[in-house]
Amino acid sequence: MPLVEIVVEDLNGAKIAAQAGAGSIELCVNLDQGGLTPPKELMQAVMAHVKETGSSMQCHCLILDEPSKFRVEAENLVALKRGIMDAAEAGVTGVVFGALTAGNKLDIPVLSELAAVAKGMQITHHRAFDRIIDQKAAIDELVELGFSRILTSGKPGCAGDHIEHIRELVVHADNRIAIVAGGGVRPANIEAILTGTKVPVIHMSARADTPDATGFKPTDPAKVRTVIGLVRGNG
Repeated sequence: MPLVEIVVEDLNGAKIAAQAGAGSIELCVNLDQGGLTPPKELMQAVMAHVKETGSSMQCHCLILDEPSKFRVEAENLVALKRGIMDAAEAGVTGVVFGALTAGNKLDIPVLSELAAVAKGMQITHHRAFDRIIDQKAAIDELVELGFSRILTSGKPGCAGDHIEHIRELVVHADNRIAIVAGGGVRPANIEAILTGTKVPVIHMSARADTPDATGFKPTDPAKVRTVIGLVRGNG
């Protein structure tokens, strides 16, 4: 059965995902801006809960210091390394980062440097991958760099609009690296995405439709349960 990964922004969201049976979470903050590195204290709190409850749920932390900043400058590199080290100390399953050149190719020197810091954890390249033209060559390069997963909607936009292309990426990956389908995944299209792509992991947020009094959109338990039920039915 495909693994369900829920994007969460706080400890309560992680608890909801675990209780509903999600196989994985991506932990971040500021999701309305596309997501940023969570503070070390939040990483530690989530992992403490996972250990206390005996949950097998994975925790992958987004490592991104500026919204949608995919070209990594020297100052960004320092911040990204610090985030990866914080994640390692917190004991998370993996980290999620990426880096592109001005020509929208993988920035191999930067990725190599970050991958070395992340040694011992699973490594996922984030959705900057969607901007790459020759994605099959990029898959081969990420395999060589030791990446475990690629988060992608296939091309810019929603995963549901690029099902055939994602399937081609899954075939090319050939179990060397996991293709994680994410971006615009909803209960209404999740079955079509899973059936059409054969991805091993489906990635989505399950936030409330309306914000609370503070402007925050918390994880919606009913949405998480619905998604997991659909995936189990598909599996």
